[in-house]
Amino acid sequence: NDYHAICKVAPDFGDLCTLEEFKWARMCVCSRNFGLQIDGHRTSAMVPHADMLNHYRPRETKWTFEEDRQAFTITTLQGIPSGAQVYDSYGQKCNHRFLLNYGFAVEDNREIDGFCPNEVPIDLSVDPNDPLYGKKS
Repeated sequence: NDYHAICKVAPDFGDLCTLEEFKWARMCVCSRNFGLQIDGHRTSAMVPHADMLNHYRPRETKWTFEEDRQAFTITTLQGIPSGAQVYDSYGQKCNHRFLLNYGFAVEDNREIDGFCPNEVPIDLSVDPNDPLYGKKS
């Protein structure tokens, strides 16, 4: 567990926060950070207000860090009417990831093509040499 690993290399860390406080803070960061490329390095950042955008697929916006402006930007990919909510896509994920990482589940979690990331195709077959093949197939 990360908390105990940190406490091993920095023993005073345990005096700063409890395991429960660490888990709370970690989930705050995990559910709100944005993966970015800055100066050629992959990193993540907390971006005030950007983390307030609700999820919607297909995506209506894209976000990036603009090197020349030294700023995080959100750009629309289509026209959004005045006064309408601006959404961000949290990506194509199954509901257990949405629930674990963001605290919600999508009622009809299907892509435009009908694919549902909540489902996992499993190919089941019976070995034709199985003595019970006739009963199992």
